[in-house]
Amino acid sequence: MKSTRSQEWFFSLPILEALDELGGGEDCGVVLERVHRKVAKHLTREDMEYLKVPLEPKWRNTAKWERNNLVKNGFMEQSKRRGFWEISEAGRKELRKLQELGEIAERAFGDEGPPDSES
Repeated sequence: MKSTRSQEWFFSLPILEALDELGGGEDCGVVLERVHRKVAKHLTREDMEYLKVPLEPKWRNTAKWERNNLVKNGFMEQSKRRGFWEISEAGRKELRKLQELGEIAERAFGDEGPPDSES
């Protein structure tokens, strides 16, 4: 059976947005609460299922893995304090670029999004 769990990359933009909105850095739990508000309507039933270890919804665990990717790619700082997430200057630049692309797409396609390629 094919997994319907959201991929790690899905959380990249919401994490960067949340960190920016929270002043650049905040405890993991606060960031993930903000991320959840941004993505809740897009999460699947599988995303909401709980893992046994760690005992948390799958989406939170996936978002934490994406945080590791963002650190590795230089978009977030490697925090000296456990559980503290912080956006880097490169992350702020990437966020602005992604927001500009989103605005361009919204102007071009409105709420409908891009046309289906199969049409």
